Amino acid sequence: MKKKVCIFIIGLVLLLTACGQKVPTEPAALPPIKGTEPPAQAAITEPTTGLNFGSIGHGPDKCEVDESGSYIPYAGGEIAIPYEITARGLVSEKPIGILLFLGGQPQPYHTAEDPEERYLHYFSVNKDGPMLTDFIFTPICGQTGDDLDLYGINVNDPEYTPREGIAGFKHTVGSVSSSTRIKFLETPPEVELPPLTEIESYTLAEQPVKVTDLPVGWTDESWDTGLEIQWFLDGDPMRTWFWNYSSENDGHLHAEFFGTSLADYGVTVFVDNQPVSFDGSHYLPIILSRGQKQVLDVKLDLQDFSGEQTVYAVFAPRNARTCAMDTYAMPQTSGTFYLLEGENPCAEETGK
Repeated sequence: MKKKVCIFIIGLVLLLTACGQKVPTEPAALPPIKGTEPPAQAAITEPTTGLNFGSIGHGPDKCEVDESGSYIPYAGGEIAIPYEITARGLVSEKPIGILLFLGGQPQPYHTAEDPEERYLHYFSVNKDGPMLTDFIFTPICGQTGDDLDLYGINVNDPEYTPREGIAGFKHTVGSVSSSTRIKFLETPPEVELPPLTEIESYTLAEQPVKVTDLPVGWTDESWDTGLEIQWFLDGDPMRTWFWNYSSENDGHLHAEFFGTSLADYGVTVFVDNQPVSFDGSHYLPIILSRGQKQVLDVKLDLQDFSGEQTVYAVFAPRNARTCAMDTYAMPQTSGTFYLLEGENPCAEETGK
C-alpha cells in the first residue's frame, strides 16, 4: 500500500515517498511510518515568489522487505546498488550530487560510469525520464549480524560558488533523503578513505539541556522520539552568506544536538563538498542521553582560505530504522554557509 506524507521544512512543502524511509506526518504529530517505496521525492517551490523549481527524486531501485522495513543484503566484497534519480524543471538544468551515509558515516562510492572512489558524485539527469546507475562500494563499517541504516542525500548544484551570487536552491537547500538498511551477512574488509580536509581544532562535550533550549511543544515523550539540532557559524544561526570574509574571521562552526537516545548517530562536516578530518576520521560518533545535549565546536582552518568556501554538515542516524520504537530520528542537514572574500555580488538586486 502506498503511503505518502507531507513535511514542512523552512517554508517548503516537500512530498516524500521513500524506500523504507521513516518520516513524520508533521512536526510534533504522530510517530513516523515505515514505507517500502523508492525513491525520496521533493516538489520544490520558492515560497516568496511562487517560482516552481521543479522536483527531485532519488533512491535505491529495489529493496527486500522484512518486519523492520526495506533492506539490502551484504554478502561480502563490493556491493552494487541500482540507484534511481529523477529531476524535472529548473533543478534538472544543473548537476545533482548524491551523498551516501552508512551507519552514520559518509560512505565513499563509485558508479558504473565513474570508477573514482569519492564521497560526492555529480549526475546530469534528463528531465524527460529517470536515470538509473549502480552505486558501488565496500562498506566502511559493519560486521556480520549488523543491521545499519543507509541514507542517500541530494546536494543541489554542488559546483555552485558564492561568487555566483544569491540564487535559489543550492547544496543542502531542498535536500531530501532516501533510506533503507544494509543487513550484513559478512564482515567487509577494511577500506582506505579518500582524502579529507584538515581543520584547526574541534571539541565535543556533553552539557545539561536548559529550559531555554527546548523548542515549543517539547514534552517528556519527546525525549523518546524527538530530535533537535541547531547550527551556527561565527555565532549566527540564521545567516547564510558571509561577505568580506578572510582568514582573520573566526571560522567557528557550532552545533548542539539533543533528543532520543534510542538511536546512535554520526555528524560529518563538509568544506567544499569534502569531509573534514576529526583526528583522521571522516565523522564524529554522537551518543545522546536524556536531559543532556552534545555540543560540537569546530574551528575551520582558514590559513589557506581561497577567497570563497562552502560549508555544510550532515547529522545521520546509525540504526534508527531498527529502534525499539518509531522516532523522528532521520538525517538532517545544516544550512549551507557561503564564505566570500568580496562584497555581495547581488547587492544591487537584494539591497544588502
